[in-house]
Amino acid sequence: MAYTIPRLNTKFDICAFGRNLIRERAIFRSKLRTLPTSYHRHFSSKHSKKNFYKILGVSPKATQAQIKAAYYDLSLKHHPDRHKGSQKSHGIFQEISEAYGVLGSLDSRKQYDRALIVEGVLAPEQARPFHAPPKPSASIYDFDEWTRKHYFQALIRKQKDKKERRDEEIERNTHKLPEGSLRLVCLAVCLAIFVIGISSHRHTRQMGNQEEQQDQ
Repeated sequence: MAYTIPRLNTKFDICAFGRNLIRERAIFRSKLRTLPTSYHRHFSSKHSKKNFYKILGVSPKATQAQIKAAYYDLSLKHHPDRHKGSQKSHGIFQEISEAYGVLGSLDSRKQYDRALIVEGVLAPEQARPFHAPPKPSASIYDFDEWTRKHYFQALIRKQKDKKERRDEEIERNTHKLPEGSLRLVCLAVCLAIFVIGISSHRHTRQMGNQEEQQDQ
């Protein structure tokens, strides 16, 4: 709403302008409070049929940090990469993502809570009171960045461990002879020793016979 500032010449004009401004702001706020009524119906029919707090396993009074932590733990537990081919885990992961898509944003969470209160699913005293967010500063920890960093680190570490186990298994299979092959090798060695022994014995006997013939 645009305000037209009149030309102010006296202190009486200033007072009149202030009263008009306060009155117009009050009217604007009263109209603003009536806007969510129709919007809640659409939001309610779309989202509030599911209890996103139960899906994430948190209380309606949970902080945004607690909601993010719960989403991180559950998404890591039910990620499709860890349960390939599991339709159940895929469905749970979708519900978790949908729940965090609503509760992860302060504005959409407010609207969701109001829709639950309108439907009577949630009592006003059960909802978390929302306050104006603090001014951003460099000292505030970036929880979203921490979530992304540790989430992908966990996936990378899991893939690395899986590759190392696969490489170790391939190496073991490469150097490990089958039991049947090992028996054949032992049999071949014994047979070779036996043949060499017989050949050596025959050679010794032939040499002895030749020496006897020469002596005669």
